[in-house]
Amino acid sequence: MATHTVLTMAIPKPDDPESALAAASINVGHETAGLAQWECIRQFMENGPEACPDPKEDETLAHYKAKCHQARKEMPLLPWLVKKLGDWFFQRYLAHIITERRIKTLALKSLPEELKAWSAPLPKEQWAKPSEALQGLNQQLTRAYERGLKFTQMGSVSEWQAGREEKQQQKRGRGRFRA
Repeated sequence: MATHTVLTMAIPKPDDPESALAAASINVGHETAGLAQWECIRQFMENGPEACPDPKEDETLAHYKAKCHQARKEMPLLPWLVKKLGDWFFQRYLAHIITERRIKTLALKSLPEELKAWSAPLPKEQWAKPSEALQGLNQQLTRAYERGLKFTQMGSVSEWQAGREEKQQQKRGRGRFRA
């Protein structure tokens, strides 16, 4: 009845890219939202915070209620009722209430000093540089997006790496005599 998508960030094993040393998963709802979140994380890691979009203020309960009131003014009765049923079925209103409550009551009001020091941004000269393999995979990903492929249609990372290694072997073998 519903799609459930999880964005998992993992540290792959050096000898086996299909398994992880450690992983963390985030429920993202729909595949598109997960891909958007990953793209934002990737842009942040590769190009810094200025590459990321500004955070939106449109996910609050007040904004949700305002959108509902606006929709009632603009939409005929039947489509508006269908929208309300969808909101009830997918628990959008409840999700906003729970999120607001968590922000007000459960979120840390201040971080411990140790955590603040640990999470301070590194100076730019200490940033890790993307490896040649990562840059190659990013180029493959960019070309695939330009051809209209979706991330979910591209297969596993090991297949990408296998294809890349085969191409490098072919390049190395050109013009050389083999016994």
